[in-house]
Amino acid sequence: MNMINFLMLLLEFFKNAYQNQRFFESIQRKIAIDSDEALERKYKKLFKTADIDDIRNQMRKEKLRQILSFAKDIYVEYLGYDSLERFNPEGEFLKVPKYGEDYHQNFDFSKWPRVITSTYPNTNERYYNYLLMGWAIHKVPRYIFNEQKGIYEIDEFINNYQSETEEILGKEIASIKRLVPLKERPKYFR
Repeated sequence: MNMINFLMLLLEFFKNAYQNQRFFESIQRKIAIDSDEALERKYKKLFKTADIDDIRNQMRKEKLRQILSFAKDIYVEYLGYDSLERFNPEGEFLKVPKYGEDYHQNFDFSKWPRVITSTYPNTNERYYNYLLMGWAIHKVPRYIFNEQKGIYEIDEFINNYQSETEEILGKEIASIKRLVPLKERPKYFR
């Protein structure tokens, strides 16, 4: 999808969610970030020797991270986009070495796990090559707007749908991962 399609989907989401002036009820979730006071206490404990400007800078970064996390949830769960995760479940930033001449020789993929968050029902079909290379797929529910109720609801069809080939591909991926070394797996790409 291009940027215009993305913006149109985002505008439609906000139009639907705000149509009855009940945004949080319409999307069935709360969006809240930590208060300045809570963040200041947290960062003063973590950085006891830091000056107040450094602490406030960390607070701004944390607030932005929290807001962007909620935005990402909307893009994935309500608009149907996928997300390449930059943080592991413990909240640590995932760093991947820059591509260069020795990238393939020195890059141990198992030390740099990658995660894709998606609402797509057939992840083995869609992410076959990524799964072969050790990526993890984090499936989350997809929401659609129910015009009669004026709220977003979980799309049971998308969340429960699975094609006939999905299970076969899952077994194929598991077999290749078990029997083929990581460096040889690109030979099996689709």
